[in-house]
Amino acid sequence: MVSWTRITVFAFWVSLFQASDVEELKFRLKYNHKSANVDIDSWLLGNQPNTSYEMVNINNQDSNVVCFLPNLTDDSVIKQLSEDESKEIRPQRSDKELLRAVMSNFTSYLDTKRCTFTTGLNDGYWTYAYCFGDKVIQFHEDLTAFRESGQHKPENPDFVFVLGRFNGSQSHVPEVVNQGTPDSRVINIEDYEIINDPVVTAGYRSRSPKALRHVLRNGEICDLTQEPRTIEVIYRCAQSSDFKTSVFYVKEQRTCEYTMIVNVRGLCEVEEFAPFADEKVVDIICDVKNTSRGFGLAELAGNELVFPRPNSTQVDIQDFNLIPGGKGFFWGKPKHHGRSESLYDKRFVVFCDKDMRSFIETFPRVFSDSMEFKQESPFPSEDKDRVTWDDTFVAWYEVYNYSGEFLFVVKVARKNNLHTKEITIQLVDPFTMMDQDGDPVEVSIPVESRGLYHFEKFSKEIEQTKTLIVTMTVPGQFAAVTNVAQLNVL
Repeated sequence: MVSWTRITVFAFWVSLFQASDVEELKFRLKYNHKSANVDIDSWLLGNQPNTSYEMVNINNQDSNVVCFLPNLTDDSVIKQLSEDESKEIRPQRSDKELLRAVMSNFTSYLDTKRCTFTTGLNDGYWTYAYCFGDKVIQFHEDLTAFRESGQHKPENPDFVFVLGRFNGSQSHVPEVVNQGTPDSRVINIEDYEIINDPVVTAGYRSRSPKALRHVLRNGEICDLTQEPRTIEVIYRCAQSSDFKTSVFYVKEQRTCEYTMIVNVRGLCEVEEFAPFADEKVVDIICDVKNTSRGFGLAELAGNELVFPRPNSTQVDIQDFNLIPGGKGFFWGKPKHHGRSESLYDKRFVVFCDKDMRSFIETFPRVFSDSMEFKQESPFPSEDKDRVTWDDTFVAWYEVYNYSGEFLFVVKVARKNNLHTKEITIQLVDPFTMMDQDGDPVEVSIPVESRGLYHFEKFSKEIEQTKTLIVTMTVPGQFAAVTNVAQLNVL
């Protein structure tokens, strides 16, 4: 079997001959991870204007992939190539020249007065704060205070640990606010260096996008080494971010020596920091060929298939805006949400690095805490745009690890009961298509309302005697329940 998780996105060079000109193009193969049935090939071709398709043989399996080839004379492709070509006018700059150019505007890319917090990394054990011109800290969050006020507060003010300080930052008692001064916010270009972006997947481009590296020293004295803690801060472009800055990654590499990756939206304005800035790229879309109309296949308009998606699915975490959920969970909202016709861009997913057992132990609480705050409603009212405990719903979420590899699907169900706050969590393995008793589980086509494609069913009381219920069903069975858990919140 081909390992789709390892070849989800790759690129190769070809030569395009037009008259006497030869242009080098890069074609990026992108797998939708949905099945294309051989009986409807002609229908697929008829619904893909300006394209042809080819059956592709991978790993000696006969024509197991259907790839749609773009027409390079089509206006949309020509426009895309022209836009790509215009980006190549600037000659490649040396690291020294690039560093000088970036640092001249660097503070405009950052929030220099407030800290940037993250509560969802490393199982949520620590809350981390990046405070430009001051410090990087970690502390245990007072979750009750945060839910009530939305403000970060440590459980114990005496246990706020400084992982590193900016030059000029005063060594006062650390608070969970930016305590920097004008002097400590002054940029010293010699403190920064240009490196290759460590996050971008290998094979995406011929030249890796750049990032900034900055080491902060003079942190809290480490109990084990009796030396000050240090933290390496890496700043990189994040095109999908809704915020100026967001903390993407924190890890203790060695005892009391840390690495933090900070996504900075403004860095994407610098050509060398943005993915694909130096390449002319045309996408070739490929689907896995399905030789039968078997169990689990449902066709929708526009050549879209309902989820669960195949086990081979892999996504790019950079295509999602990440919303911290706590305890190592992130809700992923596609950055093209609301701007794309693809149903796969109209659903929320979950990112975490957990096996099924630890997932089922922690996810119910995480989902419960997100109610009223982070779960967008498919039918928002004027005063409520979040899912509440008064709603009844069935929602499905694809679960991926931080590398974008598909783990499983989780089904969340809530039946309105004014006396209890209860949700039912079911883990789904789309490969087996069976529940824990060996029985298939039916699933409806999710409601496509407000673009929230992951809802199968949703009902909200709009009047005392009326209930709005929206659900659609189709023949076909999906999913497999492998574990069940219930959460009762008193």
